[in-house]
Amino acid sequence: MALFCKAQLTPLQRRTVLLLSATLLLTVVGTFLVPGKPNPLLEAYPSLWRAAAVVHASAGLTVAVALLSVIPVLWAVAIVGRYLKSEPDEFIRMLVIRAVLWGVAVTMAGDAIVGVLMVTYKAPFPMAMLNADLMFAATGISFRILRWSYR
Repeated sequence: MALFCKAQLTPLQRRTVLLLSATLLLTVVGTFLVPGKPNPLLEAYPSLWRAAAVVHASAGLTVAVALLSVIPVLWAVAIVGRYLKSEPDEFIRMLVIRAVLWGVAVTMAGDAIVGVLMVTYKAPFPMAMLNADLMFAATGISFRILRWSYR
């Protein structure tokens, strides 16, 4: 059975999943914009290193890009808040809140593990993109597990 089967989702839930998917895409785009972070595109295409080495990020540009990277996070919180406000079924609301809490917990645990590994091996890692992936995947999986546990 699929994680998000269209037959089991209401139109409100389908729209929310679509908006959260757009948020995930914005997170990926934001990760590629951050100067000075490891960039998978630059590692995949070494010729881009020369072009990227020419560009030196100013402090203002760095702050602007950092503020832009917050937008997907705030947008995801707003989407989930709007969904919870609109969801008529109180039981589903409770399951979504619990699933989001599990998603946050798994993300924080993964971030802590990667943080220790980055300090230990002195190698930076683009964690912002993986945090979003981990959050969405953990929330979706925990929602399915919670729904299954109440059957």
